[in-house]
Amino acid sequence: MPALSELQANYGEQGVEVLAIDIQPGRGGVNSWIDNWRRYDDRNVTWASDGSGNLVRKYGNTALGQTGVINKSSNVVYNGRGLSCKSLTTLVEES
Repeated sequence: MPALSELQANYGEQGVEVLAIDIQPGRGGVNSWIDNWRRYDDRNVTWASDGSGNLVRKYGNTALGQTGVINKSSNVVYNGRGLSCKSLTTLVEES
């Protein structure tokens, strides 16, 4: 998660927007993923909830903790896990 916050801080003024989508809202007193991340770091990241999972499935995300990178033309240029901050930055700069 720090890589996404850093990306927003470094590229936000150039039109990059990090959108954090929680597909598993908190239940029974348990905090949602978004609540936990907000406690850690909240650098102007846009937050949304997609309890049905429809939006994330539209872009091919199939698991919690997955990162998708979508360019200005709405094309998915990356969808997966374990992307380093350097690799994420390279994808954004090339898109």
